[in-house]
Amino acid sequence: VTTRVDPLFFALSHFYRIVKKGDEQSDKLDKWQPWDQALAELPTPILRALGLDPTLNINVIKEVGQLGHLLDVSDMCGDDLLLCKFSEESALKWLVAKFNQAFEALRTRQLQRKRRDLERRGEMSVSGG
Repeated sequence: VTTRVDPLFFALSHFYRIVKKGDEQSDKLDKWQPWDQALAELPTPILRALGLDPTLNINVIKEVGQLGHLLDVSDMCGDDLLLCKFSEESALKWLVAKFNQAFEALRTRQLQRKRRDLERRGEMSVSGG
């Protein structure tokens, strides 16, 4: 059984590798820059998995989609120029939310498994097993 991996984890990994380098490119990630420049090195399969146009032709902020969890996006220079920068705070909020969601799912699954096991034991004792 497999589960779908949120493609945003791959984007986060990409941004983390850039920040970890500590070079000129990582400095740019913390500053406002045009959308297409900020994401130019994000691999095409990740962009597609996020439901984004691989040519990065995005006209309005709402088209940013899931990347809004990792980036601050603004149209402060007008509708024809979207600017963005990596937001560690937003990324951490998203990670905490993902963790809590996974934790709750696992807890629910464990409770369901315990109930099934108790029901089976009850059925076995009634049937004389």
